[in-house]
Amino acid sequence: MEKLKEKLREYIDLYGLSDERTIEISQELDELIVQKMKEHEDK
Repeated sequence: MEKLKEKLREYIDLYGLSDERTIEISQELDELIVQKMKEHEDK
């Protein structure tokens, strides 16, 4: 997850917030966060 966060920050700096590439990385990170939250709820 940390590598994905770093990649998101990098893409924001390179391409801006509204760029398709930045949005795709953001959505990947969102999905990972939701997955981790669900795993935590099951414990």
